[in-house]
Amino acid sequence: MAGDAEPVKPLRVDRVESLDQQGRGIVRVDGKAVFVEGALPGERVGWEVVRSGQKFDLGRLVRIERASSQRVAPRCPHFGLWRGACGGCSMQHLDARAQVAVKQRVLEDALWHLGRLKPEQIMRPIAGVEWDYRHRARLSVRYVARKAEALVGFHERASSFVADIRECHVPAGPVGSLLVPLRSLVSAMEWRSFRPARACTPCSCSGCSIRCRHPIGRHWSDSVRLTGCQSGSSQEDPAPRRRWMRPSP
Repeated sequence: MAGDAEPVKPLRVDRVESLDQQGRGIVRVDGKAVFVEGALPGERVGWEVVRSGQKFDLGRLVRIERASSQRVAPRCPHFGLWRGACGGCSMQHLDARAQVAVKQRVLEDALWHLGRLKPEQIMRPIAGVEWDYRHRARLSVRYVARKAEALVGFHERASSFVADIRECHVPAGPVGSLLVPLRSLVSAMEWRSFRPARACTPCSCSGCSIRCRHPIGRHWSDSVRLTGCQSGSSQEDPAPRRRWMRPSP
């Protein structure tokens, strides 16, 4: 009947066996795999089914009955399972050393299932820094008229929308701290509302540069703004800055 409340989904409590390649916890119900986002191996979690399939189901984490000792507090405030959370990272809630172990297991499983290859000896994995490690990343740009500002960042979790983020600890160099001024720059440009939105590709090696791609020719005022960013000349910030914006030809 119209106006009736939706039926309450049954809540299951199970132990998480492992993680898949996307960082989702794997629970098995009568031999069928269920992928529960946000759950970690060894945890006992309460979850509910959000989508059923012939080969596997998708579950939603409701509560954690017994947490894993490898669960950590995410560093980024934009990481999470809520609607609108950034989808750039999937395992910030897992200890960094445990992440390396998970990726090693994924590689071993892929070698075996695809090529029936099993290494005779496994050497110690090579691990780098935990943060500021990506020397190349693609960020999406979209002007949101309702907010009267541009968004710059990764897509939202399981969505095509650009996440509303103001910091990122993944790109190397100063790129992660330049999201706010980059949003202001795009918001002031003439081509901000054109679609489809294009992407920026920041690179950090010996220096820092961001290539901005857009589908139309630049307006003369946009070129002036980009040139000002390149030269680092600013009345508000007279201190010398790196060249951090490089427009595409």
